[in-house]
Amino acid sequence: MADLSITTTQIIPTSDRTKISHGKCGEAITAGQSIYLKASDGKYWKADCDAAASAQCRGIAIASTLAANQEVTLQTGGTITIGAGASITAGVVYVVSGTAGGIAPEGDMTTDDYMCILGVGNGSDGIVMPENGPFYSGVQHA
Repeated sequence: MADLSITTTQIIPTSDRTKISHGKCGEAITAGQSIYLKASDGKYWKADCDAAASAQCRGIAIASTLAANQEVTLQTGGTITIGAGASITAGVVYVVSGTAGGIAPEGDMTTDDYMCILGVGNGSDGIVMPENGPFYSGVQHA
């Protein structure tokens, strides 16, 4: 399998507004990308499982394409329609991928990737995210 191919115009966030957060972009971010909060500047950047800091995903961007220093809206929990069509499989765990901003099935993790679980596929073009946000384990894949 490979990273989900996301259609940005089909991103539909949860109706639970308590699972939505806002902040500033540190770089260009597109709807459907996994993002983390960089401690050194307090801005959101594309998440990446290759390093411990960038694997600590906070959510999935739900706004259209944004440039650095614009406000980003992200979903932090609940069900998100991700716009990836048939590539979402029910019961599959989806994680931060090695591609910046990417979302991949857990089976794509390779040795030394840092595990951050974004949610589980619902089989209906969506991912059910943990209620308290993505789960960063701090553990590297064996």
